[in-house]
Amino acid sequence: MQCRLAVVSMPPVRMLRASACAAWIAVGVAKGDTWYNPSTAGFSTLALNTPTAFTFTGTGGMTMTRTSALGSGVSLGTDTITYAATIGSYTNPDWVVGTRTYYEVSYASGASAPYAGSTVSYEIQFAGGLATTSKLVFVDFDAEEEVVIKAYDLSNNLISFASTSVLLSAGQDSSPRFQDIEWASFAGATGRLRNIFNDSESNIVASISSTTSIARLVYEFDMNPDNDVSNPNVRFSFAAVPAPGAISLLTVAGLGNGRRRRRG
Repeated sequence: MQCRLAVVSMPPVRMLRASACAAWIAVGVAKGDTWYNPSTAGFSTLALNTPTAFTFTGTGGMTMTRTSALGSGVSLGTDTITYAATIGSYTNPDWVVGTRTYYEVSYASGASAPYAGSTVSYEIQFAGGLATTSKLVFVDFDAEEEVVIKAYDLSNNLISFASTSVLLSAGQDSSPRFQDIEWASFAGATGRLRNIFNDSESNIVASISSTTSIARLVYEFDMNPDNDVSNPNVRFSFAAVPAPGAISLLTVAGLGNGRRRRRG
């Protein structure tokens, strides 16, 4: 059975219903919660197979390791983006709003497919595990770019796709094409996040949540750009709040192989 999401505006939170699958589900956190992101200094120069610590307030600590060689067309950096609370008729969640700094993976596209040298992988570890209120945040999926995500719990068991959910937010786009972004199950992994339309969606923000605490992550990026988008990139970060707000994000499990939840 495939479930569809109905969105109803009920300020100050959004309410989503998985038709024939679940009761009403509250989405959001109490206004005023402070969401933290990890530091970014040193990301662009991460040495191969060398764990590096990043400051991440609200967590037990974080290390990141580049576990593969950089593809010949891949370059690394950081980017700072400012998001407003609202854009057009859409509302951005608290962990997106404000000035945020992201890790950035860029690719210098070639003249024709197939595109070589478009991959890079990372392992991220969180001391004590991330709180289930935390988010895996991604911005700017273009032209079939994708990241395969393997999330592991405190016992090093692979977290299932059914334990996760994705929230798509407009970011800076007043007319976002949410249908271009897919979070779906993927063999041997927790899931795969990708652009399925071969188009530039630089403003949409995808936030992935897990009902199981994440202790370790493996990100496998494949930039795989289409000719329609030159020099594409993906930005990513993590968001954590020291204590859950009065209203916590509740996830929807078992909505099929590909699920999208709209906010707005």
